[in-house]
Amino acid sequence: MKTLAIRRSAPRPRPTPFLTIGTPPKDVAPPDPRVPYPAQSQTPLYPVNARTEGTVVVEARVDASGHVVAATAVRSSPPFDTPALDAAQSWTFRPAQGPGAPASPYAYLIFVFRQPIVGPTSGSPAPPSSTNP
Repeated sequence: MKTLAIRRSAPRPRPTPFLTIGTPPKDVAPPDPRVPYPAQSQTPLYPVNARTEGTVVVEARVDASGHVVAATAVRSSPPFDTPALDAAQSWTFRPAQGPGAPASPYAYLIFVFRQPIVGPTSGSPAPPSSTNP
């Protein structure tokens, strides 16, 4: 009878829950209480009529309770403007606090739209074969 020895190595680091390109971001300082901080966010949906990728920069004005009261596209990509502005309107923020905090500060949100990768669905028919008899 053979006996197997199992060696324990150092635990593997857990993979990050989000895919990033390059080095993951690091906090370099604690958040400034005078700046609104996102408390709840929504990711915009990729529009069905879009055929490319794009980026929309949204300027959102936040009221004293942390709700977005106005949002405008500062940098625009036409098919993506509406989903980005709709998503920005649904965001809520931790309101700006402390001495010197503006009564109605602005937050700048960057929405990057990448084409979704889609494959055949489980109920779709198989593609026709291209073999000739």
